[in-house]
Amino acid sequence: MIIFQKLSSLFDYPKADYFERMDEVEALISQFNAKHILAWNNYSQMIQPLTLGDLQEGFISSFDVQANTSLDVGHILFGEDKSRNKFLIHLKEEHAKVHHNCGREMPDYLPNLLGLLAISEDVDFVEELAISIILPALRLMKSGIGNSGNPYTSLFELLIEFIEEKFQGSTFKEYVPVAKTSCNFSKSHCHHG
Repeated sequence: MIIFQKLSSLFDYPKADYFERMDEVEALISQFNAKHILAWNNYSQMIQPLTLGDLQEGFISSFDVQANTSLDVGHILFGEDKSRNKFLIHLKEEHAKVHHNCGREMPDYLPNLLGLLAISEDVDFVEELAISIILPALRLMKSGIGNSGNPYTSLFELLIEFIEEKFQGSTFKEYVPVAKTSCNFSKSHCHHG
């Protein structure tokens, strides 16, 4: 489960130690299968030539500009619905149980959830959180970013692969958001209904 903790640090705003954090993840990735290594290599090759300023700019344009690529998992799944408030309250309690400090971010911030996955000893909770909540949110975040050369696409792929592999055969189901995403078309032309 340490891989989730290490990967969580790569979804935080890039600081001077970002490349060191990448080295730590790479050391773990080398122990996994070729599929994981390929996703990692795709990510790493796109990141390596970048400066810290480039990384920070890429992070902001990927996650802070568009609502559909926010790293706040509850926002991605529930939007502004009351369900998110209940979800946040429950998560805050789960973080407190294991003394996990969320810092200045919300309890549903992806790096906080990945950290919770790594340290919680409640096996059923961890599996349900990973399959029912984190996995569908990752799929939505990945599709929101698209495949336009954004390195986070490969990082999302890697994380999705790890969760699917770790919880293979799970009886939990992925949450399907009720709210439809909005689009720029008029209602008569919107395929979202």
